[in-house]
Parts: sequence; structure tokens; C-alpha cells
Amino acid sequence: MERVLSCCNFSETEMPLVLSRFAVRSAPSRRLTTFALLSGVLFASAVIPPFHREAFSICLVKDVFGIPCPGCGLTRAFLFLGHGDVRSALELNVNSVLIFSLVVLYWLHSAFTTVTHFEFKVRLTKLETVLLLALAFTAMASGWIYNLQRNPWV
Repeated sequence: MERVLSCCNFSETEMPLVLSRFAVRSAPSRRLTTFALLSGVLFASAVIPPFHREAFSICLVKDVFGIPCPGCGLTRAFLFLGHGDVRSALELNVNSVLIFSLVVLYWLHSAFTTVTHFEFKVRLTKLETVLLLALAFTAMASGWIYNLQRNPWV
């Protein structure tokens, strides 16, 4: 059972840019695992004390090639964000606030799906999908360049 909720009452031929469509449908309770896992990540980021220097590296790219990957520093940045220290998190990885926000949004989505058994989906047009992928790639590349050039902590 799927209901499509249009964000406006215009037809696609009347609008030069087709807006995204939202769909609400009944969902199985498989989101409980996702909700529990993300709850654990967010709980750990709030409970474990943050630190700047790593005791050992868990990054395969850094261990093999000797350069930080785009995700280097994210674990420690999540710890700082869990304690409300945005400045230190940005020092460790410039994309940390964006990724942490996405994790929180996905956690809220999983909580909503777990409680209501309805799933909220956004259908994107091909153009919107390409633009979002380009934006994500640009953010990842800029974060990696920052880690390679200026980040003293990774």
C-alpha cells in the first residue's frame, strides 16, 4: 500500500523543474536493528570522552599508503560532537558535522519507522540525484584535500 503525496498541486508539464515526490508506505519492522545500531553510535559518542591524539590507527588507507583517507578523524569528531564541541570536530574532519547530522536524521527516520511501521521516502528526479551525488563527492573531496594539506590531527 503506497500513497504518494505531492508537494504541490501542479502537473509536471506546468512546471519547468519537477519537484521531489514524497511517499509514505507501510514498512516491515526491519528498522529496529538500524535504530538500535544508530542509538548505540549516538550513545557512545555522548558517553566516551573525546580525545585529539589517536592511540593507534584503524584506517587501512593510512596504514598502507601513509596518507589520511576522507574519513580519517570521523570517529574522534563524532565523540567531540556528542559532547557539543563543534570546533574540535571540524578540526578533525571538516565533513564531520554534515555526516553527524545525516546520522541523526537517519536515526530519527529509523525511530519513526520503528514506532509507526510506516516508512517515509523521498523520490528524486535524475537531475536531483546527480546534483546530490556531485555535492557529496565535492564535500568528500574537499574534506580529503583538507586532511592531506592542513589537518595536524590525522
